[in-house]
Amino acid sequence: MLYYSLTQSIHGTSYRPLIGDLSLFIYNRKNKIPFDEWFTRYDTLYGKLYYMFLGPEFRLRIYDPSIAQQILIKYNTSFQKPQLMRTVLGLLLGNGLLLSEGNIHAYHRILINPTFQFHKLKSMTTLMIHAAQQHIQLWLTNQSTWTKNHNLLSTNTVDSSTKVHFVDMHEALSALTLEIISQAAFGTYTTTSNNSNSSSSSSSSSSSSSTNSTSPNVDSHQMYHSLAFLLNSIISNVQGLGAFIPGYMSLPLPKNRQIQKEVNNIRLLLSNIIKQRKLQRQHQQSSSSSASSADTADSTHHNNNNSTLLIDHLLDAQLTSSSSSSSSSTTNYTNPPFTDEDVLNEAITFIMAGHETTSQALSWVLYCLSTNPEWKTKLVNQINEVLPNKQIPTYDDINKLPLLSCILCETMRLFPPAPIVAREAIDDVNIQYTDKETSQTRNFTICKGTALVISLSSLHRDPDLWDDPSIFRPDRWLNGYTQTLRHPLAYMPFSMGARNCIGERFALQEAKLILILLLQNIDFTLDSSYIHFPTMNITLRPGCGMPMQIWKRSDEA
Repeated sequence: MLYYSLTQSIHGTSYRPLIGDLSLFIYNRKNKIPFDEWFTRYDTLYGKLYYMFLGPEFRLRIYDPSIAQQILIKYNTSFQKPQLMRTVLGLLLGNGLLLSEGNIHAYHRILINPTFQFHKLKSMTTLMIHAAQQHIQLWLTNQSTWTKNHNLLSTNTVDSSTKVHFVDMHEALSALTLEIISQAAFGTYTTTSNNSNSSSSSSSSSSSSSTNSTSPNVDSHQMYHSLAFLLNSIISNVQGLGAFIPGYMSLPLPKNRQIQKEVNNIRLLLSNIIKQRKLQRQHQQSSSSSASSADTADSTHHNNNNSTLLIDHLLDAQLTSSSSSSSSSTTNYTNPPFTDEDVLNEAITFIMAGHETTSQALSWVLYCLSTNPEWKTKLVNQINEVLPNKQIPTYDDINKLPLLSCILCETMRLFPPAPIVAREAIDDVNIQYTDKETSQTRNFTICKGTALVISLSSLHRDPDLWDDPSIFRPDRWLNGYTQTLRHPLAYMPFSMGARNCIGERFALQEAKLILILLLQNIDFTLDSSYIHFPTMNITLRPGCGMPMQIWKRSDEA
């Protein structure tokens, strides 16, 4: 592949046996160099299409939007998720929506799509609001695990009578998004919630009303650290070359045992929640049968269709799959069976991918607003105009706050939660693109088996596509996507094409509601201990956390 790339005038880094360019990655991590600066030199040297080596693996690095469009849309069926991604993530996620391919991926996506219908997302508004209110209160009363008293370092920020709290907002927001997604998926609560708040939230949420107190709870603090450990372990295995050795993850090494233990704990917890929900559905069916013997199955199915819980859609899909497979002949059978393992894999994928990406986006929004306080002031003023006296937002209020959308878009441009899109060619694919130097159309072939990454971090900061690419300018979005983008794929924080993020609307609704409530109730600034180190551990995380000083906004604010 290296030789073939050279014959097509594609250039890149020098090959170093086994380690490739890993030494650069290790150096950057050790020296806390922000991820968006990792490839600046290579981007300048080689342009928007070049090769490099992730350990022993050859891969193309791309940030040309026209090439990305052909890979993700025009020829999307000729590409799949790379084997390395399956190796490092498959242990936890199994063959869920993120990693599945072909007919299985298409079928599972159809089954899960109803969860994100407009009316169901709208019905989740109350759930999201109650969870956000509850956690904000915990932050302001020092009751959360990651909150503690801290001497105010910037005494000019607030008056001396204001009580200031020190919070790692990265952890705090991770717990909040985990709470929301746990309730949306299962109707269960995290253990950071106190009983009274959980009860009040339960009475107000249509999805949680279908659960009972025997449902297992999710320990958000433990889940956060388990996930952080697993993500760090993935990076460690890549840097240590273990991820490239077949069967390495199965060796009885201490680190592998700890990884397996954390994975087993997460999968067992969610498996128990699924089993409990199955029992609840059986009980509902029995109750319905007692009330009326006619059309029990249809009635129960109708009730579950009205549920907003992801787990109910998955279990309904399993029933439908089982029913269709038993009633159809082998010659007519088209869809694969939807097994208990499939239900678990999709539930874990939804929980992990959903809360992880949204919490990263929210963390970076707070960073951007802290480092650009004039935009924070403008957004707070707009929120106060639309929702005076800290009025609770509704679903419809979200669209009345254009500046909120602009700030979220601009943050995800600079700090995309998933900073790369990885693919592997399963066919030889002929690609066309315009050579920047000669302005001529060129052809090159991506050979079968070639791994590649589309760098959103570079794409979103490309000076050919953006004015002032490294500057936080939310006003660039005021006229909408069409006027802002110089290419349809110049901006794609949720990817594009048939494998774009299925939960995009859920994530945006959740992020906007959280930000509205947060800015209505608290003010914040970065703590002096903050170290700016955006780093990629699958998602773009603040490598040294997001320590912030927060305080309650006055009622007049």
